[in-house]
Amino acid sequence: MDLLEEYADYLGCQYLSDLRYLKISPQQARRIEMLPDSGHTLDEYNEAARYILGASAPYSSIREARQAIIEGLMRR
Repeated sequence: MDLLEEYADYLGCQYLSDLRYLKISPQQARRIEMLPDSGHTLDEYNEAARYILGASAPYSSIREARQAIIEGLMRR
């Protein structure tokens, strides 16, 4: 399962596109932070960040990309 599908499934989205409009709670954010990132590359995290957040600069680490995704999902 790719990273976007994993996030959509984990957050209960029926469609991948729901990730673009979803607002998450602090509890969901903490759970996302605890998900293992093994099996996913930095490129996959950058792709997920671009898809979920719109245009964004590439991140230099998985942790940085994941944090940007979480912050973006919480700000909506």
